[in-house]
Amino acid sequence: MVIGVVGGGFWGRAVALRLEEAGLEYRVFDDAAPTGASRNAAGICKLSWYRQETVRKMIDGVFTYAEFMRGFSWLADRVAIAKVPERFVNAGRGTEKVHDDNYLADPAELLGLGRVMTTPVDKLYHDRNRVVVHTPDEGDFYCSQVVVAAGVGTDKLLADSGLGAPTGVQPLWGRAMLFDCAEPPVCTTVMTRPYRHYTFREFRGRVRGGDTVERGERNDKHMDDLFVAAARLFGELSDVTVFGGIRPVCRRMYVGRVSPQVIAATGGHRVGFGLAGAVSERVFELLGTSP
Repeated sequence: MVIGVVGGGFWGRAVALRLEEAGLEYRVFDDAAPTGASRNAAGICKLSWYRQETVRKMIDGVFTYAEFMRGFSWLADRVAIAKVPERFVNAGRGTEKVHDDNYLADPAELLGLGRVMTTPVDKLYHDRNRVVVHTPDEGDFYCSQVVVAAGVGTDKLLADSGLGAPTGVQPLWGRAMLFDCAEPPVCTTVMTRPYRHYTFREFRGRVRGGDTVERGERNDKHMDDLFVAAARLFGELSDVTVFGGIRPVCRRMYVGRVSPQVIAATGGHRVGFGLAGAVSERVFELLGTSP
């Protein structure tokens, strides 16, 4: 019987890859929303983040650091993750340092793995020993088990399916821009104040800049500030494209069963890419415990 995966972001694709390597049948459903977090992500994996107190609290009781590293190593063997020097500027303190960080060479590389059906899913329901994935466009699909990795849409789908809303996932907006400039930059992160970062890196022959606003609401001023930071670092910008995405944020990320045949996984925040390997390993283990 087919295993259904709702959500074609980093976590859903990593789960699909595990299933494919195990020779199991699966189907990934993805609504291709333009604001999908993984679709707009920079693919940053700062290993130092996973030792920070805020991130440790988020994954505490879900993964150990050893489990995270095992999953990260598995992922790194399958997609191109580059270790590059990053210049980190703390504008408030007036300090600067250079250290190595890991970046997914191109998020599309991971998002291109696995077979995906581009269609939204609006409900799950049980039919005897099967889970039915209902899509408004393509009809019903019968699965032995279903993994819901639908980002900020996870709780709504679970609630609409009568499975409750156990994860507490909330949306957090991020904005980004692609542009050209005279000289490609060294990867640079600028912290202007606590909970406000701008990161710039080479991306497909261009420069990608993104902001991380940990506290605050979506507004145009954030995008203006990103433009100002880019212009200060790189001078005149040309051919600018602006886009945005919604991160799924939980006080503590959730990976677990919400019914005997349905598993939910969400809440990766800005560290979701690096956790994809560990999440997929845990989900794979949970799939194996089903009767």
